[in-house]
Amino acid sequence: MKVDAKHPLYDEFLPRWQECSDAVAGPHVMSKKASHYLASLADGNDSPQAQLRNARYQKLARFSGFSGSTVAGFVGLAFYRYPAVTAPDYLQEDVDGSGVSLEQQAKGALAASLTKGRIGLWADYPLGAGALSRAEQEEKKVRPVILAYEAEQIINWRDKALVVLAEKYAKEDDGFEVKYDDQWRCLLLINGVYTVEVYRKQTNGKFEIVSELSGVPTDANGNSWKEIPFAFLGPDNNAASPDTPTIEEIAHLNIGHFRNSADCEISSFEMRPTVAVKMAKTWFEDVLKGQINMGGAIPLDVTGDIQIVQSDPNDLALKLKDDKKADMIALCARIIEPERTQRTATEAVGDQIQYTSRLSAAADNLSAAYTKALNWCARYSGDAEEMLYQLDTNYGTNKMTAQERQQLMAEWLGGAVTDSDYHRVMKSDGIITEEFDDWQASKEARA
Repeated sequence: MKVDAKHPLYDEFLPRWQECSDAVAGPHVMSKKASHYLASLADGNDSPQAQLRNARYQKLARFSGFSGSTVAGFVGLAFYRYPAVTAPDYLQEDVDGSGVSLEQQAKGALAASLTKGRIGLWADYPLGAGALSRAEQEEKKVRPVILAYEAEQIINWRDKALVVLAEKYAKEDDGFEVKYDDQWRCLLLINGVYTVEVYRKQTNGKFEIVSELSGVPTDANGNSWKEIPFAFLGPDNNAASPDTPTIEEIAHLNIGHFRNSADCEISSFEMRPTVAVKMAKTWFEDVLKGQINMGGAIPLDVTGDIQIVQSDPNDLALKLKDDKKADMIALCARIIEPERTQRTATEAVGDQIQYTSRLSAAADNLSAAYTKALNWCARYSGDAEEMLYQLDTNYGTNKMTAQERQQLMAEWLGGAVTDSDYHRVMKSDGIITEEFDDWQASKEARA
């Protein structure tokens, strides 16, 4: 049994995940991996001079964090308004048992979804805890958690029947140093019953099940599960297959921009002015004593000459950089509204769709996945209340101008716009914060 077998799509997507992740991680990671992403100037030339020039080429390159800024901007926009959450306080304050809040984990999950096109949420509960009341759970400190798994950790899957997660466990711990090793957590449906099996590889290369970590989980009523409480999350849909990373096109251009930067920097470095001095060898040795001092007068013999040597500027790499920057902006590298010009209503709606449609889909998928995971936790703990996690996808990137608000108010006062429509538009712009009934009651009281 090959527990660590990988799904065919895993090997196909892994290089794409790594490239997008590196681009989003920013200058520090890209500089460390410059030899991987930048062309070698020393191909076929092992001379020390060629290797030194190639090392200088990689060191001078500057990476601009368009990809990371784009993801951060998307996440900030998605969480601009606090989401609607119905969940126990202990889950909101510490969702995974390590002190990470639900909001923090959700932000990280959205960033991972946009960066790599997938992430997984697993609702877990201690095996063998049995049916416990809420008071008993608090007394024994037994509680459900939601654990987030990166795309690289989800190595194998079969829709609704199998999920294999690659993990690390502490193999040795002397109190100062911890040594980790690999283990594989298999979430399976065996004869329609949800089962957890954890495997570790032995010295003989065989996989052995870890019995104390394996078993059949049960809910608060002691019933086994008929489904695997694991939710896939992606920017396009929440199916088991990976989605295309939202940031992939921008990351690809960003890496090309990095290469153009390397070309610009090495060109600038190597085209610095160089002083060329021409003189007879005997004059250099006898008169100048084998040394030329720059910054002062240099005596020359009758055949001597001094020239400044400098290569012509090459603007091609700079132009390529600018072209890629413009392409990234066209791909929503900047999550801001274009400069306001005279536009029709249809054009305004088109702009709104262009700048928020992909983020809205990713945010809706996040809401659906977390709502599902929270309700799994409720089933583990016995909470009867229906759980909810819902991001507000009304981002208001095309807010009305003062003139547009004035026109809307005139139409409302003239009866062309209903109270509810006026309230909805003004609330979407953040001007009105009250719910409709409260706003209408307040308006009538003032009247």
